Amino acid sequence: MKIDIGIDDRSRKDIAGGLSRLLADTYTLYLKTHNFHWNVTGPMFNTLHLMAYAALPDVTREKITGQWAVHSLEFMRESLDNPPPTEAQKRNAPPVSHPIVRPHPETGQPCLYIGMYASHVEDRPVAEGRTILARLQEQSTPPPFVYSHRWQPGDVMIWDNRCLMHRGVSDYAMDRERRVMKRVCVQDPAGQSAGSAGPGLG
Repeated sequence: MKIDIGIDDRSRKDIAGGLSRLLADTYTLYLKTHNFHWNVTGPMFNTLHLMAYAALPDVTREKITGQWAVHSLEFMRESLDNPPPTEAQKRNAPPVSHPIVRPHPETGQPCLYIGMYASHVEDRPVAEGRTILARLQEQSTPPPFVYSHRWQPGDVMIWDNRCLMHRGVSDYAMDRERRVMKRVCVQDPAGQSAGSAGPGLG
């Protein structure tokens, strides 16, 4: 079945080629700047993903150790009062479970893996699980754990979705100004998708 998205074949090839070059350039930039953070004014940017988990009370850490959260596109849409996903979208992105706390594949440090898709906690009543997740989100996003970026021409942001949350802020005239964003996702070498969220970046 041919999918018509309003872009002709030649333009689609040009876009795909441009994104491929952007991906290559972005990965090169990542390798060259790993562990360096430029144009950053937030506190201790390179340890945000550790601070959020470390700041949790011991009783909270004990409660969530070994617990898994169900991440759901349908829940995310509903919680934001957005139109529900179509049946095709639900088939393409079914709910998936992830541990709430997991070691970072590269550093081994424990990180929270939550975010707006985290619907409930497995093997707990839904209401109880959502309360736990809401408290984790609240405890993980006070100002000391948040970096806010003020965009300037030519800026490139790279973040690790395996241990950080990110969210765009509607702090511009959306009805008059056009938002242009080029996004590239890189698959986690460990085999887990880097497309959900965990705390630290706003």
